[in-house]
Amino acid sequence: MNKHVAIAPAATYSTDLHAWSLEQARLLRNRRFDRVDVANIAEEIEDLARSDEREAVNRLKVIVEHLLKLMLSTATEPRQGWRESIATQRDDLDVVFGRSPSLRARRAELYAEAWPRGVKLARTGLRGERAALAELARLGLVPAFDIDIALDDDFFPGD
Repeated sequence: MNKHVAIAPAATYSTDLHAWSLEQARLLRNRRFDRVDVANIAEEIEDLARSDEREAVNRLKVIVEHLLKLMLSTATEPRQGWRESIATQRDDLDVVFGRSPSLRARRAELYAEAWPRGVKLARTGLRGERAALAELARLGLVPAFDIDIALDDDFFPGD
């Protein structure tokens, strides 16, 4: 007797993604292709791919933010924290690129997407530092350094 109760894919997908996922995996392993929710599985696979892309952009955004703060801020206290954050994000981004090598080939495109978001975060973090904000405004949305420099483990501006 089968321990698993068949779950209606359409109803479960929208109400319990976890149970739906387990049921779909079981159906696939048992080669019950006639019962598989193909449309929603395809959507979930695409979302999985976008997940690594979102993670890469978010890590690049933090790298940009902290590189800009190192480059423009006169503050002394948080500098080591920014350096550590950059190192962590670079390392974690390398893991993402290792998991999804096609994203490494698109790193310049992802960086272009992350740059304005990192600038926005840096602007917020540099409030009160007029000269830094003026320089940030002058830079605008054109990257101050390219992706290879931003990801260089030895690059920390202002040091």
